[in-house]
Amino acid sequence: KALDTLMLSDRYMLHVQLQYGPRLRQGVNEVCAIAFPPDQQTVMVADQSTRAALWDTRSAAFLGDARWPAAALALGRSAGEPMLGALRDGSLVEITGDGRQPVVRLAARENETWEAAAISPDGLAAVWGLLAGKGRPSPRVRVWWAADGATRDFDAERLSAVAAHGGTQRIALGLGNGYVRIIKPGHDFGVTVPLHQTRITSLSFSADGRALVTGKDAPKTLA
Repeated sequence: KALDTLMLSDRYMLHVQLQYGPRLRQGVNEVCAIAFPPDQQTVMVADQSTRAALWDTRSAAFLGDARWPAAALALGRSAGEPMLGALRDGSLVEITGDGRQPVVRLAARENETWEAAAISPDGLAAVWGLLAGKGRPSPRVRVWWAADGATRDFDAERLSAVAAHGGTQRIALGLGNGYVRIIKPGHDFGVTVPLHQTRITSLSFSADGRALVTGKDAPKTLA
């Protein structure tokens, strides 16, 4: 199990590989979320268990574990100092790297399991998705807005990836046909744009919400 990170500056790029524990079998505790805390001097990596590793990005030293009630699907900055974690059970927690118990911002609902999640770059929104697939329940999305702490659920056909931006109040849905759907609160259908020829696998808003990066399946391509 290893993590590759690039440390960038105005003059150089330094490649560092961080490794913790033995090599894992394929499909076992694969990394599912990664983010830099506000101090930019550490990086947090969560796997499919209920734990995450915290690393020093300057020395590649392992600093310790963080733990929570369910696996983290997404990590990101909050509007304040703590990190945010969107968990598989639908809860949203504030995370610190000092071993303290996470503070629950949004409680989990009973008997729910989500497959994808994303946290807004500004920490003002989070979104979960139940993805489309043969034999699965109907694809569904849940969005949380920090402004009022409210959530909203809605159906989303062909859902394959999710992203949100709290400052601009936009939700991006990647679809299995290569399209991306952009939605604002109060506009249920939004705008659908054809970007790829195959399934969208990942989405990410820029910090200001004015740009959206998309990734597709087979072969891996960004737009």
